[in-house]
Amino acid sequence: MRMEMTVAKLAVSLVLFSSMAMAALVACHPKEAPVIESAHSSASAEDQRGATLRPEEYEVYSALFRNRLARGPLPTVSDRTVASDQSVDSLRNILPADVQAETSEDYLSKNRSTSSIADHFNLPAGEVVLIDDRELTSVLQTGRWDDFFRKHPKDRSFTRLSRVGLNRRANQALLQQLFFGGPGVFNAVYVLLEKDSSGWKVKKEFGHMMS
Repeated sequence: MRMEMTVAKLAVSLVLFSSMAMAALVACHPKEAPVIESAHSSASAEDQRGATLRPEEYEVYSALFRNRLARGPLPTVSDRTVASDQSVDSLRNILPADVQAETSEDYLSKNRSTSSIADHFNLPAGEVVLIDDRELTSVLQTGRWDDFFRKHPKDRSFTRLSRVGLNRRANQALLQQLFFGGPGVFNAVYVLLEKDSSGWKVKKEFGHMMS
């Protein structure tokens, strides 16, 4: 009987000791509140950065610019791609029959938001001049072209590029190019390129829209 009471007292003492030890541990190391990252803020940051352009897209841009250089100086290039909310049906109404469905689908998928363009072109240094797209947006909104051209006296035309839609074999490419040359001077064109053993070549331009 006396032994049973001793065991019971020992068990109670162990329970009390464990509780006190746990309380002391919690007091010394309080539990931190979990850090919850805002999904909205993360999405906004990603939208601002945009997706990274693939090296193949810069090869296509470079081929486009080489083709343009044969006709004269290059326009200054916006450092952000142009986004589009165009539907599949409206794009199909413009595209020639030789544009593959996977090329146009990749084009639409990539251009739901804008992306940054860097100077990764396969061209001699200085051939392509990039401009902060915020400047171009500002002058398009305000119409203050005189001030704009005084700031950029060597630049008389500007272009915005879409991202490049590619087929799975990466030998057909589709993009849109917008041109701005001052008040009321605007042109938009789609460009289809194809790749063979010698590289990318401009095959055709279509869907011209001018003002």
